[in-house]
Amino acid sequence: MKKNRLKIIFVILIFFSLSAVLTYPLISYFNRGIPYTRTPAEGWDVRVLEQGDHLQLYYHFWLARDALRREKPFFVDPYEFSVPGIKIFTVRRLPLSIIFVIFSVFGGAFAYNATVIISLTFSGLAMFLLARIYLKSDFPAFIAGLIYAVSPFTVAQLLGGHTNGFLWGIVPLAVFSLEKLFSEGKLKFALLYFFCLFSFALIEYHLLYYLSFFSLLFLPIRTVTSLARWKEANFNLIKRLLKAWAPIFLSLLLVFLFVVFLKNVELGVSIARKGRDLSEVRLYSPGIRDLFSRGNVDAEKNIYLGMVSLALAFLGFIFSSCRPANNTNQYEEKINRLFFAGGLLISTILALGPSLNDF
Repeated sequence: MKKNRLKIIFVILIFFSLSAVLTYPLISYFNRGIPYTRTPAEGWDVRVLEQGDHLQLYYHFWLARDALRREKPFFVDPYEFSVPGIKIFTVRRLPLSIIFVIFSVFGGAFAYNATVIISLTFSGLAMFLLARIYLKSDFPAFIAGLIYAVSPFTVAQLLGGHTNGFLWGIVPLAVFSLEKLFSEGKLKFALLYFFCLFSFALIEYHLLYYLSFFSLLFLPIRTVTSLARWKEANFNLIKRLLKAWAPIFLSLLLVFLFVVFLKNVELGVSIARKGRDLSEVRLYSPGIRDLFSRGNVDAEKNIYLGMVSLALAFLGFIFSSCRPANNTNQYEEKINRLFFAGGLLISTILALGPSLNDF
């Protein structure tokens, strides 16, 4: 146990150092400004009140700090879009804003930038923990975390102030909690899964949609692959299924009800309540070519994964397919590979749906 903790601490330190390098020159103005794009013009690393998502995010972090100090009401936005008779409901970008509040004693810029570095470090660590379950080895798992953390998309979204970049580490953490629920069935992993879902419900509906969809597909697949191991261990199958399925469905139900509540109180006075038509969606949708084209690394449409990442992922899939299956369950690894390959295909189609025929 102690050796494992030391490994994790070592991995955290590596990803922390790497985060400082990937976000450079952030470290040079850490306590006097916040990033507004991945590649600022030379000499313009810090700009006064530069408009963008970064400033919007900083605003909500700042409100969370004031709310916790009881200087402002917590769930009401007293400034933005504030008109007589209308109160805008907000959740202050929780849980991200908690990191900001903790470090705010060192100043607003320092707290925001600390949130950037910690988020990037955490994304690498979370993928390392998940990959270690599948690869059964620390070094390949570390490489997986490295690929995930250094992808151009992750860094660009973070430095552009987009919340999905900050929450990127919660995606592998959610899958990690699902795997642990099936393998160990402990309450702490059920709570961890709920935390991941709830975090997305508070900030990022897109990631909540994908995680919920993934969970519903994951349940029957992982149940089938777990049955043989449960039988070998003489577990009560009904009890074991309840331990895995009940927390997942309960979490999905609670989060669904919460989102319905948010839609009624948060969007009740917003034009966003009507949604967008397909032409508007297409306007902001990337195309297939964006997966392979570096293009403008600062654009919101940037979904370039990096050719090195794509090549390593492709080779890993080929080599793992040629490797003999594990003796304890000769079909489990093959099912895993097919499931995640299919999941990649489905999620790509969903993400590019409105522009799938526009290369």
